[in-house]
Amino acid sequence: MLSALFHRSAASAADFTHLRQASVELRNVVKEYGAQTVLNGVNLAVEPGEVVAILGPSGSGKSTLIRLINQLESLSDGEIFIDGKPISQLRGAALRQLRSRIGFVFQQFNLYSHLTALQNIALALEYVHGWNKTEADRRALELLEKVGLAEKANAYAAQLSGGQQQRVAIARALASSPQIILFDEPTSALDPEMIGEVLQVMKNLAHSGITMIVVTHEMHFAREIADRVVFIDGGDILEVAPPEDFFVQPQHPRTQRFLKKSARPVTPGVIIIMHAMDWQGVLSGQPLQWIISGFLTTLWVTQAGIVLATLIAISLLSLRLTGNRLAKTMVGVWVSVFRNTPLLVQLMFWYFAAWNWLPRDVISFINADHPWSILPGDVWWLTPEFICSAWGLGVFTSAFLVEEIASGLQAVSAGQREAAVAQGFSSWAIFRHILLPQGLANAWQPIVGQYLNLMKLSSLASGIGFAELTYQVRQIESYNAHALEAFAVGTALYLFTGIVLGMLLTRLGPRPAAGKSSKVRMRIFSVRSILHDR
Repeated sequence: MLSALFHRSAASAADFTHLRQASVELRNVVKEYGAQTVLNGVNLAVEPGEVVAILGPSGSGKSTLIRLINQLESLSDGEIFIDGKPISQLRGAALRQLRSRIGFVFQQFNLYSHLTALQNIALALEYVHGWNKTEADRRALELLEKVGLAEKANAYAAQLSGGQQQRVAIARALASSPQIILFDEPTSALDPEMIGEVLQVMKNLAHSGITMIVVTHEMHFAREIADRVVFIDGGDILEVAPPEDFFVQPQHPRTQRFLKKSARPVTPGVIIIMHAMDWQGVLSGQPLQWIISGFLTTLWVTQAGIVLATLIAISLLSLRLTGNRLAKTMVGVWVSVFRNTPLLVQLMFWYFAAWNWLPRDVISFINADHPWSILPGDVWWLTPEFICSAWGLGVFTSAFLVEEIASGLQAVSAGQREAAVAQGFSSWAIFRHILLPQGLANAWQPIVGQYLNLMKLSSLASGIGFAELTYQVRQIESYNAHALEAFAVGTALYLFTGIVLGMLLTRLGPRPAAGKSSKVRMRIFSVRSILHDR
């Protein structure tokens, strides 16, 4: 107890009025939120004046790491040293003094809504650093000019676009000439035509001796300005290397996978076409990667779900046709439960409940990176998200398929079954060669509808990581315009895919015998399908 009090007292007495070296060191840093470990014993040393880019997938702990450096989050274990001095026990004036020497650019800008752009920058200069108003305003205007927003000096945050707000936030972070500056996704919301100017400001900072730690998804930005690149995933630092090594010859398999998915080549002809159509930047850069990755993942989840749904439905129908009362009851319960429970509830159950019931060894094996689990399009199928999505869709759709095929089986006359029995067919042979083909032929139209519905729902299933989806939406500036174009692109892709899949299934499916009775039968099932949909 006394040692803890002494440590706190010593930390509080640390002088951060001026950082002699502006170095940052993390030693065995752990951050936990309840039972969830976000950072797991992280070690990292950043030299004075060094520019370090932190890359990694969303939810990997990148933002938490830099928030700990500024003590916006408290450590669960370990220690962080600024200028060689521990900071975890700083409180009150000592902590405020440290923060005044560290600039922080937030992902969501966090401008003071009641102040103008100029006032946002000058406020801390006046009331934290003790500048007079004239000097503070002059410094604020200089910084606004540097980021290309001098004409917006008297504009409030609500009158600025997302990109403009971010540039004001960068100017605010630079106002006190901090010796360390932390960037949390600094380019995520910048206007395309202004991104170069802002990056140039940051490049100038990188050569001014300031220590910069930049969390970013922008590969080219990290490659151009960073002295070192840090890759973090699952709360662990997996790789640290100079950019020329990191981007050309990454060592860790997870880093290789991340970079491969982040850099998808596009042919020049396609670039020209997309540029002509791309009026809000959705068909270029990171938004394009989200669309392509999401679309390809949806296609693969759809195929896996179709296979699982078909196998489960055939198994359930086989059980029902055995005539065994227990088997019929089991099938009835299955259909009732999974047909009437909302898909979203089922997905949450498989992903959050059933998944955690698996043995630890199985979970570890699935979470590990296996090169053989990569599908065309860089879609990894041996992941919790893919498996739970495909399985949930398969189970959900199988309940509807059983009902549709059973409806088709009812049209098969009892006489045909008797004839098959008389010929010596086994129960399985009757089902396989007589009942199932006719049941499919009689109900093929509604069956195709169920498969198309599976494709539609797979976009929801494969987007089960709602935090990731929300994060991506927040990155897009001019949200309404981006959302409109992204919605148009996504709708066109899914409509086209639905048409192709529908035509393929219709062409490959069984055909009822030609004739009047066949036409009448198809009309009956068309009406039944409409009533069922209602």
